[in-house]
Amino acid sequence: MLFSPVTIGNMELPNRIVRAACGERMADWEGRVGHKMLSYVETLARGGCGLIILGHGYVRRDGRLTDNETGLDRDDQVSRLELIARQAQRAGIKVAMQISHGGPQCRPSVIETTPVSPSGVEIKKTSVVPRALEPEEIEALVGDFARAAVRVKEAGFDAVQIHAAHGYLLTQFLSPATNLRDDEWGGTPEKRRRFLIAVLEAVQEEVGPDYPVLIKMNLDDCIPNGIPMKEALENARIVSEVGVAAIEVSGGMVDSDKGAARRDIQPGQQEAYFRHLARAARKVVGCPVILVGGLKSIEVITEVLESGDADLVALGRPLIREPHLPLEWLDGRQGPAECISCNRCALYKDRVLRCESLILEQQEEENA
Repeated sequence: MLFSPVTIGNMELPNRIVRAACGERMADWEGRVGHKMLSYVETLARGGCGLIILGHGYVRRDGRLTDNETGLDRDDQVSRLELIARQAQRAGIKVAMQISHGGPQCRPSVIETTPVSPSGVEIKKTSVVPRALEPEEIEALVGDFARAAVRVKEAGFDAVQIHAAHGYLLTQFLSPATNLRDDEWGGTPEKRRRFLIAVLEAVQEEVGPDYPVLIKMNLDDCIPNGIPMKEALENARIVSEVGVAAIEVSGGMVDSDKGAARRDIQPGQQEAYFRHLARAARKVVGCPVILVGGLKSIEVITEVLESGDADLVALGRPLIREPHLPLEWLDGRQGPAECISCNRCALYKDRVLRCESLILEQQEEENA
């Protein structure tokens, strides 16, 4: 079943493996991608994924996470992104771009201003105290997301994904732990999701009804007083009704104690740690569900899909170390991913995305 075709919106995918969005960190100071990104996407496209989602395209300058993050806030970034989309499509692979605003996880030294959030709740792990957005700023951000989605479409990408997970700005509005507002943007579940729904509707209006819009959502914040399961599932049901093409189910915030979306797991042990969330979501939504989180072995992935708990699976860290892993599985490889869950790939924010453990291993072999 893993290598059977599946449809998301109007996209026909050759298999059910999705490359989960990760910040590639391969752009210049103006957010423009170049040869590094082109080469990276070429390698990914040859690796056998059904869909590649590229990560963290910031919709506004104060939403960038790193100095070298992909930008989607200006029209002059589109021409280089066109090359990226074509690179994947030449290999017969569908490619999407994720749009995001980092919110309180943005570093003041990078954005050269105070990070923003719904309510100014401190990020304990970084000691950053963000600034609460004014209502008119929230409305302006809705337009920023919509314009970024248009640039993704103009660049020739097959789809766009809205990032509403992992404690970035949209997640902050959804979570009662970080959205303490008592105006039209917070105070009740309906008002907490108002920003996300406004973004989704604005994006769909701009890109048109036939262009696939995906979403990545928290169904568990993994923090005290985070989003209740009932509310999270209602959010998923509503965005499904609004018309998203697929929902990628995830969880965790920056202050989560459980390691959030990057837990230290071994093959066959605690794999698919958000599986219960995907199973619950699939019962209430009318679109395909993508499961991400700790998937390393073909046996577990196959069992997840055959059980009906998810329609597709997304791999992040395993494909950073082994971009050709899906193709090797298709060719008969039985062993799990070699990723050791060290999370060094996410540790060095100013380096290009790569498997730091693999680099260290290669250096040790050269010095042996």
